[in-house]
Order: sequence, then structure tokens, then C-alpha cells
Amino acid sequence: MQAQEILNIDIAPLQTEDTVGLALSKLETLHVSKLPVVENGKLIGMISLETLIEIDNDSLLIKELPLEEPIFIDKDTHLFEATRKMLSLELYILPVVNSSHDFLGVIKKREVLESLGDLFNLETL
Repeated sequence: MQAQEILNIDIAPLQTEDTVGLALSKLETLHVSKLPVVENGKLIGMISLETLIEIDNDSLLIKELPLEEPIFIDKDTHLFEATRKMLSLELYILPVVNSSHDFLGVIKKREVLESLGDLFNLETL
């Protein structure tokens, strides 16, 4: 099973023109500590809660902040590798890109673990 098979397109990434306030709201809503940042459809980095909580101005734009290196997997990455990366980096969502670095969506930790259970024919409790 590949990442593209469990791709979630409902979670929109942050855009460089989004504000700190919007980013904080999304982080809280999604219960995550990092979000992908996209510009012109390309994944350009990640923004973390740690960075955002130090900003006093909620109307400051994301493009004015330092971004972390993007963390991602290719759409053809096997579910085992995606799981390894998510667990080792303690991520709840992981951006998925194509070979041109276009942002396609994310995979969520819960969906990854459910898919692993399906792969191994495990029943959920």
C-alpha cells in the first residue's frame, strides 16, 4: 500500500499569505504541532507551534517567519516507510508530494495505523 492510497485532501496546508492567527487556529483545531506551508502549490517548509507562540502579532504573515525544512514523503512511498517516518519524527500529519514537489495532501497518523491494521488483518477494538 502506498501513501497516495490514504491521502487526505481535506486538510489544507498553510499558504505564505496566511496569518499567524490562522496558523495557530489550524494547529489547535487539528491537534498537531506542525503544519506544511505551500507557495504556488509547492511545499516550501513547515511551521511549528513553537515558532508561532513566540510571535506577539497574530496578523503577521507566514512568509515573514522562518520556516523549518519541509518534512514529506513521495506519493509512491510505501505505508511502512511512511509509518517509520511519522513515528520517528513524532508527526500526526505528514505532507505528501509528487516528483515535482507539488503538495498533494497529507496522511494522518490515525489513518496510517488503521491501514496497517487492515494490512495485517487486525480487528479494531
